[in-house]
Amino acid sequence: MAHWTVFGETLAPGEKRRTVLRVSVSGLPNAGEVSPGGRQGDGYEMPVILINGLKPGRTLLVIAGMHAGEFNGTPAAIKVARALEPSEMSGRAIFMPCVNTSGFWTMFPRMLPEDNYNLNAGYPRQAGRHRGGARGGLLRP
Repeated sequence: MAHWTVFGETLAPGEKRRTVLRVSVSGLPNAGEVSPGGRQGDGYEMPVILINGLKPGRTLLVIAGMHAGEFNGTPAAIKVARALEPSEMSGRAIFMPCVNTSGFWTMFPRMLPEDNYNLNAGYPRQAGRHRGGARGGLLRP
């Protein structure tokens, strides 16, 4: 398995890494761009766990926390990511256990508190219409 670069992070085969993605949502031309480790952007942070297996295979994406009031998915995603051993894996995995972090911290149950946007209805990204659309744009092909 080769090194894997995703969201600006490069992982060696057999590596697992927790990091924070920072997404620009300010409406500037770079809205929706991701910088690793929260070093740039204008402030929307999302935790992510990246796993690069030792053998080639498919990539799994696990998303939780779209609606902040749906709490079960966040700890479940974290628990599964912790249990996976990259040295025993084929392929790669991306875990995003809490996409709606602002809703989680403010206990705003269904929408994004910044603009009352439903992340679950925002695919493909609706550029320029909602601040939440920048977050949804992370997951487009």
